[in-house]
Amino acid sequence: MQQIALTVLLIVTMLAIGMGTKIAEFAALRQHKGSLLFAGLLNLIAVPAFAWWFLSVLPLEQPVVLGILLCMVSPGGVAGPLLTLKAKGDAAAATVTMILLSLLSVVIAPLALVVILGAKMTLARSVGLFGSMLSTLVLYLLFPLVVGLMIQHYRPLFAARYSKPMSQAANVLLLLVVMGLLMLKFSVFLLVGWLGLGCCVLLILLNLGVGALTSTDASLRRSYSMVAGIRNIPFALLIATFYFTDPLIDASALAYSFLMMALAYLVAWFWGRFPPARKSLATA
Repeated sequence: MQQIALTVLLIVTMLAIGMGTKIAEFAALRQHKGSLLFAGLLNLIAVPAFAWWFLSVLPLEQPVVLGILLCMVSPGGVAGPLLTLKAKGDAAAATVTMILLSLLSVVIAPLALVVILGAKMTLARSVGLFGSMLSTLVLYLLFPLVVGLMIQHYRPLFAARYSKPMSQAANVLLLLVVMGLLMLKFSVFLLVGWLGLGCCVLLILLNLGVGALTSTDASLRRSYSMVAGIRNIPFALLIATFYFTDPLIDASALAYSFLMMALAYLVAWFWGRFPPARKSLATA
């Protein structure tokens, strides 16, 4: 049941994102390709690598480390653009950046996990895990996103009518899945411990801070910060559910997600009180 719920959640979410994004918006990012490349390298490589090193030197249980790392290698959370609006950032830039990070993470996330777990796995198992995870993510993340983009391109009126209701449905599904998992795993959730929760807070603040450093434009800084700070939790939970059995891994990812949303919301609320001199991605 958990696998089915997460699968439906991810498919609906990525389809809604695709239907709500015009392909032409990707071209507008060429004006900011330097900051976008920098943001991508930090999100996909530098921050997960630091998290891997940081968590490995602390006396944390291995499932807690793995649960947090699953979040760290899963950028492109769907709440990023929503919080960007609250932070008075550039929502178009946030949406397209989120999509690009989601696409890249299809390859980067399984590869990163194979590298992280490689010392404890045989070569055959590493290759098998990578291939299996990659095919899963292509099917449940990349394919519905491409279908949504095609609907937006060829049936814009249909996309305009149904993309917002689908996004709202995805948000409700996410809330139901997270709350359901929390109720099922509450006793395990407590085992994450204060040290694990403290690590989550530190890494969340690191993601938000790193995102804010990737552009000199005030509006884009807020966009990149929100996108970097919000990880793709359904993505992380799907990987945990499909390929790992320890419930503490799920619990650690859930702990990260609750703290992530709370801290990111507070930052977005604070920024929203001081609107920047803002220009749209499409007209910058």
